[in-house]
Amino acid sequence: MVAKLTRLLEDYLAHGRSTPGAKQPNDVNLAITKKSSPAPK
Repeated sequence: MVAKLTRLLEDYLAHGRSTPGAKQPNDVNLAITKKSSPAPK
C-alpha cells in the first residue's frame, strides 16, 4: 500500500497536478522522502 501511494505521489509531482490536464510546473521543489537524522541521545 505504501509503495502504491508513493508512486502516485511521485506521478503527481512529476506532472505538477493530481487532476487530468496538461503538465504544470511545480511552485516549489519537493522531496518525497526525508533524509534520516541521527537518533537523539
